[in-house]
Amino acid sequence: MFGTSHLEAPQGLETSVSRKNKLLFSLFLLFFFGVLYGALIVSYGSPQLIETLSFMKESFLSLRAEQSLLQTFLRSFGIHAALLTLLFLCGFSAISHLVSFGMPAFYGLGFGLSVGYLYASMGAKAILFTVVIILPHSIISTVALVLASRESIRLSNLFLAGFIPKLSGSISLQAVKLYTLKYVILLLFLLAASFLDGLFTFLFARFF
Repeated sequence: MFGTSHLEAPQGLETSVSRKNKLLFSLFLLFFFGVLYGALIVSYGSPQLIETLSFMKESFLSLRAEQSLLQTFLRSFGIHAALLTLLFLCGFSAISHLVSFGMPAFYGLGFGLSVGYLYASMGAKAILFTVVIILPHSIISTVALVLASRESIRLSNLFLAGFIPKLSGSISLQAVKLYTLKYVILLLFLLAASFLDGLFTFLFARFF
């Protein structure tokens, strides 16, 4: 009875999902491009750059080893909340796509620089440091910020469509409410990521 019939998603829905997936894939690709570029900068950087990164690394490790769990949590959450707020506000602009697209690459660049230099200065020990301290919270925060970038771009597209008669775009109050709700959820994910950052740093940073 089930072999002769099947359900098919509406063509418009399939197209919408496909566009979402392509955009999400592009944003993750930009993040990984940023990571790779950051690592290459460390590998082929000038001695002055390496010296600067060395100072940053020593300050980063010593500061984190001395901070309490709450201090590290607040510092991490403050940085991530600021990035999320920027993306949230960009969604209400019709011409902020460059910032929204650039955020994953910028975040990836910072990750690549950090991990690249740690590996260059600490060797195999940096792999353990990355896996234990950096990676757990970075996975969550990266996914959250990439999703935030996607939502920011989608709302910007609606605002842009409102200025182009042929597209017949419009912004509803429901769309803004849904957009805000999504960002509240993403903020909770960043809250969890920051807690993991503080917890793992507090427990393990002293050993490095």
